[in-house]
Amino acid sequence: MKDTKIAKVSRMHASGMRPSEIAAHLGQTPRSVHQLMHRARVAGLIPSKGMELRRKSSSAGYSLLQKKFSGTSRDIGSMKQILYRLTPDCIEWLANMTPDGAAVADVIAGIIVDACEEDPMVISARAKELKDNRRKVMKEFRL
Repeated sequence: MKDTKIAKVSRMHASGMRPSEIAAHLGQTPRSVHQLMHRARVAGLIPSKGMELRRKSSSAGYSLLQKKFSGTSRDIGSMKQILYRLTPDCIEWLANMTPDGAAVADVIAGIIVDACEEDPMVISARAKELKDNRRKVMKEFRL
């Protein structure tokens, strides 16, 4: 059976490869890889980032953010504030990207987690953990 791009992206992501690395390997743009990853999430091939976040942090993340912002001029805000700041085109895109049974917050959390995973500071903290997984994928895909 021919391996689809979505299946390849799913396996590469599960092994710890960053979207930019997957894009380079497949000859795709990072944006197209993010779209493939979204389709893989909708198909159940990649777990929903929002659901992973909820399981890992629940209200602890909110409390941590409250502590970090305490005594500053920064505020956590709300989903309502986020949505008010979006253009109609962004609202339409967000509605199309939110699969049945998911919440808009799940999609937004997934976008933030994907961006966070691309951040060099986060990458360096996870590098040691992912090094072995990347080697396995590199070997599997003969990179």
